[in-house]
Amino acid sequence: MDIVLQQMHYCLTDDASNWLVIAISALLVVLWYERKRIKEAIKQDKTH
Repeated sequence: MDIVLQQMHYCLTDDASNWLVIAISALLVVLWYERKRIKEAIKQDKTH
C-alpha cells in the first residue's frame, strides 16, 4: 500500500512540475508577444 501511495505522490509531483513548466512557458510567450506588439506600436507612433 505504501508503494502505491509513493507512486501516486511521485506522479502528482511530476504532473505539478510539468504544469508549472507549461504555465511558465506560456507566460514567457505571452510576455514576449506583448513586448513585440508594444515595440511595433511605438514604431508606428514615431512614424506618425
